[in-house]
This record gives sequence, structure tokens and C-alpha cells, in this order.
Amino acid sequence: MPVPDLSEPERLLWAAFPRGASADLRVGDPAADDLEGAGSWGPSRTIRAEVITALLLGACAVEPGQSPAVRLRGAWVTGRLDLIGATLSCPLVCEYCHFDGEPRFVESSAKTVRIVASRLPGFNGTRMRLDGILNFWSSVVDSVTRLDQAKVSGQVCLREVTVGAGGVAVAADGLAVGGSADFLGLIAHGTVRLEGAQVSGTMDLSTVTHLQTHDIRACSGRVCPACAPRQARLEHGRRSTSVYCTGRS
Repeated sequence: MPVPDLSEPERLLWAAFPRGASADLRVGDPAADDLEGAGSWGPSRTIRAEVITALLLGACAVEPGQSPAVRLRGAWVTGRLDLIGATLSCPLVCEYCHFDGEPRFVESSAKTVRIVASRLPGFNGTRMRLDGILNFWSSVVDSVTRLDQAKVSGQVCLREVTVGAGGVAVAADGLAVGGSADFLGLIAHGTVRLEGAQVSGTMDLSTVTHLQTHDIRACSGRVCPACAPRQARLEHGRRSTSVYCTGRS
């Protein structure tokens, strides 16, 4: 994408990219920066998803000795971040951002992806390969987070995430994690599926809260030799068996 086609905030992001610097579009007013009011942010805080895609796929030249990364704060991301089957050249870090389209990383090869304290309509990382960390800390995902058959070399973090709208909230059957899986404080509006998941580090589901009559399905419905049973909280006092996983035997 030619630089002249970029808006002012997109130029800021483009210029920050080669150094791995942050493009911070927040105004410093907590009320104005609140994600609940993101619909009124306007052009000065709008970034097209296609611009982020172009940067992740190497459209911006990088000088030797630099560590490029897309680092974005306080942006309204329009369009769909569509990276199906792509090989990403650098990390993606989005904080306090609002996405109006579901990011799709299906069968992609990626570096670290951090979308934290943000809001997005869904996330599809089915069969993605990620060398680094996948982090959604404190984000709101309005529908399903899909991680079926994904492989992550580092940590997966869904700590304090609110996810789902009924049915399946987290679909992660066959997920393979080289580090730990952090689900502390996860609020799930639906079922959390982890059947056949393999976690080399720890996986603690003991503080997952369900807001509907759904459950956690892990280890193909039974406790594997490396797991000890815990309890996940459900509203109205209902409880559902889950697991604490310290690695597969």
C-alpha cells in the first residue's frame, strides 16, 4: 500500500512500525478513551485493518538493526484483519483497541499476538502456528474464540477475558501449548472446549465463571493422569468439573 494512501493516524502507525514503537491514539481522558464510547472516536483514531495487514506482511521496508512490530493503542480498527494462511513477519500488539471485524489467523504462521484490554467480535485462530505468546488479557470477545488445533510455542493467556454469546465460547480442541495456559478470571458465556488439548506448563481453570448453563470440556471428558479435578463457578450456585493441568504424561 503506497504511503500517500494513508490517513494521519495510519501514517503514525506506519512510521512507528520499523522501530517497533507504539502508535498511541489515546487522548488521555479516561472517559473519552473508554471502549464503551469507541463509536464516537472518529477518523483521528481510525485504522483500517488492511493497513495492519500490509505491515504484518512486509509492505514497509525495515533497516538492518531494527526490530519491527505493529504496536497500536486506542484505535478503532475498521474492516477485517484477514491473515488466513499468511506468514507474519513481526509481532502484533494491540491495546485498548476496538475491532469491528473478527480477526482471522486461520492456518497462519505468526509471531507474538497480544490483543489486550480490547473489544473484538470474535477471533479465529484455527490451526494457526504461533512462535511466541497469544494474549487476550482483559479483552471482551463478543462471540467465539476459536483455537482448535492451534500450536503456540509460548503462553496462551485468556486471563480476565469475557467471551461468548451462548453455545460455544472458547473452541480449543486439540490446542497445543508449549508454555502455560492462563484462564484465571475468565468469564465464559458458553462452553469452553479443550478436548485433547496439550499444555506443557500449567493450566488452571478453577476460577472460570460461567454465566449460562454450559461447562468446560477438557481431556476428552475425563481427567488425564497429569490433571487434578477442580471446580469452575456457574451462576446460581451451579458448578462444573474442570481440570488443573501440569502437563500430559
